[in-house]
Amino acid sequence: YKRQDDNQLVKALSFPTWFGEVFTHGNTDMTVIIHLPPGVKNSEVQLHDLPPGWTEDYPGSADESGNITYTFINPTASGYSAYLFEISFPKSYISESAVVEMSQLDPLYAVVYSERGVNYGRQGEYDQAIITFNNAITIDPENAAAYRYLGYTYALMGEYEKSIPYYDQAIMLQPDEASHYNARGNAFANSGDTENAFNDYSKAIELNPSDLASLIDRGWIHALRGDIESGIADLSKAVELDPGNLRPYLIRAWIYDDSGDYASAVKDYDVVIELDPSYAEAYFWRGIGQAILGNSQQAEMDLETALDLGLGPEDEEWARGILNDLRDLAGIQASYDGSWLGTTEQGE
Repeated sequence: YKRQDDNQLVKALSFPTWFGEVFTHGNTDMTVIIHLPPGVKNSEVQLHDLPPGWTEDYPGSADESGNITYTFINPTASGYSAYLFEISFPKSYISESAVVEMSQLDPLYAVVYSERGVNYGRQGEYDQAIITFNNAITIDPENAAAYRYLGYTYALMGEYEKSIPYYDQAIMLQPDEASHYNARGNAFANSGDTENAFNDYSKAIELNPSDLASLIDRGWIHALRGDIESGIADLSKAVELDPGNLRPYLIRAWIYDDSGDYASAVKDYDVVIELDPSYAEAYFWRGIGQAILGNSQQAEMDLETALDLGLGPEDEEWARGILNDLRDLAGIQASYDGSWLGTTEQGE
């Protein structure tokens, strides 16, 4: 197809046929050979990013007809992954009728571009991810997932307000997909718009009552709005759905702390620590709860463990101060300001 940044070049796309994971499993030794048009010289070729796990072997060698070939090898390729290969060369080597606009490509390429964009995002290459998702959208403007991924990439960059229009587009294309509403709700929440965040989480739960992320996030918003009972209810539902996930226990513990139910908070911190014994802040918060409840020995042990594991400067100073005067429960309660709420970001 035509390169938009250089009208003298065309980009050739290729991906091997792959099978859905319902049909195949495991890895295989795969080789891909791309034959370039007659006359193309090595010096005129631009090879774009290879898929992860692939290496170039015998680059620029010639086939039996003397035409340039590029060979790519992956000894552990997945049989159900779509690998995209891109090579640019001067358009003068092929007929004009063989060149199309990107928007004329098979929509299947949009799926492949989206998968590549996700990989870029996982590697923290957000600029490349944005380019790749935009390519997917150019090929298939009806690809709702590409819009959501594009919005999520901007969110990962901290540009929450910029991400919202892309989530809007995904919702317009797929109004019954709960994950789109959760993603937009996160963007609203991290932009400080808790009202719209709450509405989006509620819509996601309406579409999918088992939407774990939306239950957790809405529970947090309930608490921010002062509705402790509803917040606890959402988080308790999340615990039922995924008892091995520490996040709902942690947020529920914060809400219990803020409402003065330290005994319930300590029980939730117990579970968080059981799930992640290296979570320093959980020992810190449980230690404060134990101190307020009058369990001085347990509080001292928790705070010392938190310090050993490593805390941030403010929490470390607070923990050492409590350890220095652990028996003065009135002083501990005075130093505790119930500031758990409003200190975390929402995320997918």
